[in-house]
Amino acid sequence: MRAARFAYQRWTAGDAVLVRCQAGMNRSGLVTALVLVMSGLTPGQAVTLIRVQRSPGALFNEHFVTWLVDHGQAAAAEARRVSPSVGAAA
Repeated sequence: MRAARFAYQRWTAGDAVLVRCQAGMNRSGLVTALVLVMSGLTPGQAVTLIRVQRSPGALFNEHFVTWLVDHGQAAAAEARRVSPSVGAAA
């Protein structure tokens, strides 16, 4: 959540943001999806956009997708709140 919050804040400040994990398919997809949900997309729209832009195989971990659908909007709303830990992540 800290990574998603930091990426969202930098992105909305106008910075280019790269979210990357080792394979770039699931963990980075989850963080990117949270950023997109924070920006107003539904979890389903975020997953679809990531799969269109990155790869149809992106976010193939169905546990991640289920979590996004079930908890993504609430988690994104919580992550949008400003936290002192965000500034420390830079």
